[in-house]
Amino acid sequence: MAQRALTIPRPVAEALSGVQGEFFALLFGKGNEVVYFVTVPRARVGGRTIASPRELVKALEEGLWKGFELLGVYHAHPGAAIPSPKDALAMKAWSVMWVLRGSDGKLRGYKGWREVRVEVQ
Repeated sequence: MAQRALTIPRPVAEALSGVQGEFFALLFGKGNEVVYFVTVPRARVGGRTIASPRELVKALEEGLWKGFELLGVYHAHPGAAIPSPKDALAMKAWSVMWVLRGSDGKLRGYKGWREVRVEVQ
């Protein structure tokens, strides 16, 4: 695993874990610590679940206008916290840290195809 971890403060992690079902959120902060997040509603396109493009842009603007850096994408989906082929395509397009939450609640971080640490503190 990579040396650099993404740190998610416990209150942020608990708020994200309270959102049920499959969803996306953008993670914002400074350095490698998440301090703010914006959930992004889902959309169904051609039988696929994606982040709503319009809402994704709004979420990105919101975090950046508050002066934060985009640190990553949080994606909760059924099953294990392992990227699906569709997740992999999105990871390639958005080259930030991805935090996946499986249905068991466990978090796994990825940068590209490399697994990176995610710390909840």
